[in-house]
Amino acid sequence: TQTVPSLCELAARCVASHIPFELVEQVYPPVPEQLQLRIAFWSFPDNEEDIRLYSCLANGSADEFQRGEHLFRSRSVKEPLQIGFHLSANVHVTGYPGH
Repeated sequence: TQTVPSLCELAARCVASHIPFELVEQVYPPVPEQLQLRIAFWSFPDNEEDIRLYSCLANGSADEFQRGEHLFRSRSVKEPLQIGFHLSANVHVTGYPGH
């Protein structure tokens, strides 16, 4: 059975697809925190190809994405944590080319 999304959820999706989250954070009066969290959720790409594309646009090449993917697949990334747009993890690098 399919559920109908709430108006709040639909609004968050719409805002995320048309307005940069940084602008949402700066608006006054502030957007309620729970709505900001939903907008942030929908602001992130949800598939590997889009993540790779955004990484290439931000870094000028796919090198950083490939480096991160290698570190993740080699189990060098420990305790990853994401809060909004902030990502953190402990990364243990041993003998990685270029490091």
